[in-house]
Amino acid sequence: MILIVSMSLNVMALRSQNQAEQLIINEIQVANIDMFVDPSYNYGGWVELYNPTESAISLAGLVVSDSFGNSFQLPSDMGNVPAYGYKAIWFDHFDTGNQYSSVAYKQVDFKLQYEGGTIELKDPDGNVLCSQSYPQAIQRCSYARTSDGGDTWGWTSTPTPESSNDGSTFATTQLPSPVVDKDATVFTSGFTFNVTIPEGATLRFTTDCSTPTLDNGQTSTTGSFSVNGETAVYRFRLFKDGYLPSSVVTRTYIYKDKEYYLPIISITTDDKNLNDNTIGAYVDGTNGISGNNKSSSNKNRSWERPVNFEYLVPDNESGTYVMALNQECDFEVCGGWSRHFSPAASFRLKSGKIYQGQNFFPYPVFDSKPYIKNKALMIRNGGNDNNGRIKDAAMQEVVMSSGINIDCQSTQPAHIFINGQYKFMFNIREPNNKNHGYSNFGIDTDDMDQFELNTTNGYEQKAGDDIVFRQWMSLAQQLADNPTDESIYEQICEIVDIDEYINYMAVGCYSGDKDWMNYSNNVKGYRSRQGGKFHLILMDTDQGFNDKNMIATLINNLNDNRYDTGKNFLIDIFYNMLKHEGFKKRFIDAFCLVDGSVFEPNRVNEIVTGMKDLAYNAMAFDGKASNLTSSANTAINNMSNSHAERIRNMKNYFELTSPYNLKFSSNIDDGTLFVNNEEVPTGKFDGTLFAPITLYAKAPAGYQFNGWELDGSSYINNAETVFGTSVTWNYYQSGSLDNANWKAESYSQSS
Repeated sequence: MILIVSMSLNVMALRSQNQAEQLIINEIQVANIDMFVDPSYNYGGWVELYNPTESAISLAGLVVSDSFGNSFQLPSDMGNVPAYGYKAIWFDHFDTGNQYSSVAYKQVDFKLQYEGGTIELKDPDGNVLCSQSYPQAIQRCSYARTSDGGDTWGWTSTPTPESSNDGSTFATTQLPSPVVDKDATVFTSGFTFNVTIPEGATLRFTTDCSTPTLDNGQTSTTGSFSVNGETAVYRFRLFKDGYLPSSVVTRTYIYKDKEYYLPIISITTDDKNLNDNTIGAYVDGTNGISGNNKSSSNKNRSWERPVNFEYLVPDNESGTYVMALNQECDFEVCGGWSRHFSPAASFRLKSGKIYQGQNFFPYPVFDSKPYIKNKALMIRNGGNDNNGRIKDAAMQEVVMSSGINIDCQSTQPAHIFINGQYKFMFNIREPNNKNHGYSNFGIDTDDMDQFELNTTNGYEQKAGDDIVFRQWMSLAQQLADNPTDESIYEQICEIVDIDEYINYMAVGCYSGDKDWMNYSNNVKGYRSRQGGKFHLILMDTDQGFNDKNMIATLINNLNDNRYDTGKNFLIDIFYNMLKHEGFKKRFIDAFCLVDGSVFEPNRVNEIVTGMKDLAYNAMAFDGKASNLTSSANTAINNMSNSHAERIRNMKNYFELTSPYNLKFSSNIDDGTLFVNNEEVPTGKFDGTLFAPITLYAKAPAGYQFNGWELDGSSYINNAETVFGTSVTWNYYQSGSLDNANWKAESYSQSS
């Protein structure tokens, strides 16, 4: 009887396989852009299956694979392709939780490739049921069989997911993009501009920010347009029988109703993409999830929305604005609790190849890093400093401009317009995720391990896997058990950028941000999977300089009940590595350099005041100038004060002796100074160091080091141990000795 059941099951499986072999790949759309919302509430790519038989065919357990080595097994509840019917399989935006929707687990967990490729449908044993190659994508068009199940393929601008192709029109050539004779700009007087209309073509346009189609928008027969006295947003597209429609071209003309002076970001998209209750990504809406201290909000989702991004920069010579960037890209809300802070959530702008192959923003947005290639930009609301919008930017600028080796986020304040309306001044920032690794180190985002630490999920793998991270954890534990085994430490140095990590921990511990590792939050790191080393990114430092004893705070949190979620992994690593004397000494030196060089009060005041002055008038537009001033003053005071207390707490934690207050600098700007082989970031130091201390100077090209000048005398030897561990010194901590001749040999300690 068991044998009969087994045979029956085998027959059913064979019948199911035979049925699935009848399935046909009927249509493929890679660059959906803004045409069809998928079950995850994104605009993903899709492949349509056609069933030419009289019986429904189940997709449960079948495998989708591509020519790039990706594969995905469809879930058991994937459903059927109905008899003589169609079913779309959606790609990308896969999630087993509720990040996109409750059914995003049915989406294939990889993307269709912009450059083209091959898609296969296989049975669970790997037998190919159907296969189809497809060419490089064309925006808002699909590659389809000209008749359902037929042998001829072509391009159509009227895709039909889960419907027949028989009524679609096909063409082989796409019309060129509309040529507009005036770039986006800021204007004071009315003007006219023209759009070229090729012979036989129809120019369709919209002024409500939606995408022009034959059914949406207006027709211009002349191509002549007038702009008078108010901001106008135009979107253009060409149509012609026998051709595929052109791409969409957008122009925003901003009326100068304010004295705009910062760069301008103008975002244009169909209003429903941002504000609709069901699919709007920038409102609470009615289709959200709980999280980030909000019971339910669309803004808690990770939806991507297609937008046009224009970047206008002021031209000092002409006194006008110049269009530096104009391209389509993705918009995605980002941040934690700050998603729900006023005036609005932060968001990312993400380039992608589906937007005419343009997978980066070809303009140097950040003066501090003109050489990087940005795939994404973060438009930040200020986080916990949402009214002042300067604390994190100022903190990172102070650190980054010092020259210390640490990964920071560059900043550029900007006026933000959405669909032609001025909204607010936000700061453009480098992203703090895998795109930071691409722009700063050239790491392929598809070949990267990237993790983050957050209060909700603890340690979370965002890209790649955690194999090397767990190796780091394991080696750190081995190092704690065998702190004199240099081979273990050397292995850690092979997988971690140790110089950068030491500086990262020194800045983090010195600045004492209460929303950092101690709170299991705001830590992100990445590495190239091709033997790369981990880099950690300084980020979200709005609540810095609250904890003056962060080292002790971290260690006190080491063994609490958050460890099982991975929330304390990074603390565990740091604590274990401190058992190694070499690492500990380097950390202590870096901590002291951060104190006496990076956060030297005069440079802090100069940098933050300059940033405040730059943003002041823009924040006045938002009614927040006084908040900006208050935040800037708080940042200056926090970064400038409590130096002695922070050093004392560090000294007490490590039970250090022999503290020395030193002040030294180079008499030329390009001279490089070192303390125990650690470069002094700003080339100047005024603070505390702990023995042993070796000072070293390196002269720039064209100069020669003459020696150390100290109280009128010189040390001829470049590398000189100023304070050794075997030397006994007395120190005085009960006031000032300015009027005492304490340097004289005859000075009495009892006087």
